[in-house]
Amino acid sequence: TAIASTAAPAAVALARVGTIRPPKSVAPVETISTPSPIISVTSIPNQIKMDTTTDSYIADDDLQTNKTSLLPSDDKSKNKENKDESARRSDAEPVSAAVMAKRVTPQDNLETPEDEKEEKLPARFLAAGKGNVEQGWIRYNATKVWREKEGIDTILSEPHEHFLTIKQNWPHYFHLRGKKNECCYYEIPAKMKLGPMRKEGITMKELLRHYAMVTEFMWAHVEPSEEGKSIYVIDLEGLGLRDFMGEVVEFVKATASFTGQHYPERAGYIFVMNVPSWFSVIYSVVQPMIDPVTREKVKIVGKYKAEIETALKQCIDIENIPPRYGGKSCELGEAPEEKLFFDLMKRNNEQCST
Repeated sequence: TAIASTAAPAAVALARVGTIRPPKSVAPVETISTPSPIISVTSIPNQIKMDTTTDSYIADDDLQTNKTSLLPSDDKSKNKENKDESARRSDAEPVSAAVMAKRVTPQDNLETPEDEKEEKLPARFLAAGKGNVEQGWIRYNATKVWREKEGIDTILSEPHEHFLTIKQNWPHYFHLRGKKNECCYYEIPAKMKLGPMRKEGITMKELLRHYAMVTEFMWAHVEPSEEGKSIYVIDLEGLGLRDFMGEVVEFVKATASFTGQHYPERAGYIFVMNVPSWFSVIYSVVQPMIDPVTREKVKIVGKYKAEIETALKQCIDIENIPPRYGGKSCELGEAPEEKLFFDLMKRNNEQCST
């Protein structure tokens, strides 16, 4: 049905800010390979699960301890003694490190692997692994490999010849702070104009590289702290059912892949505003896929300006809300964070030309 066909893209739109919990039955997403220096978007490896279980791992030493109870024996009394001995050993001996890893809490954070004694597991990756240290390290190491492969550590020093064209044809802005000092980011997906960008020779791969640059700028310059959170405002003004198909959706899918995997636990609040009347039907399909913890952060807001203003004022002071949404701040695109971003890109391009 039409509703079913639009549910997946809607889920992906929320996934970009880390809200979607993929069902366990979903097959891994295929890798989208792109040539350097353009970014490639890689799906989460098979061994990494967003909703890992904690009872499927049995350490080798535990199997060794209990193997006597698994072997046939004609001597029932001897077998019983072995079982009793196993029970005494279980109470007396320390639990293996592998098993303890399953029980660790975030505040314990954490013995590092032997080959990484100088490095601690970032709390965000531990949380993304649902408190499972092993899964947290798998995700964190995958992110380090991705950053090196794609040159993310130096991406903000690269020239960006299409920066102005992209900003003019795709409304996305950094804009001041929330009440808890969250960095605020606004985006209007339906207003993206692919035609003019295509005429300038901008490919979807280059748009992905740009989005990686935007994301890295947020967490390297706007809010460089490891504990920093964001308020993500998605304005659906002008959205139609036709917008759930085609290149825009493919772009959102690709950005969702790398932001969800490599920038976990960054969402403070997500406002989805100016929603059309039919959006509630789609969201009812998407909602079960959202992690319960994150679901509380998602606020669906209608089209009325007063309703939008009231919703945003819960998390953002009126002086920091854009006039477009009933606030008293400067216009979108005029915030200090945006000017800093423009200045950085201008300097990079000038240095390249000289």
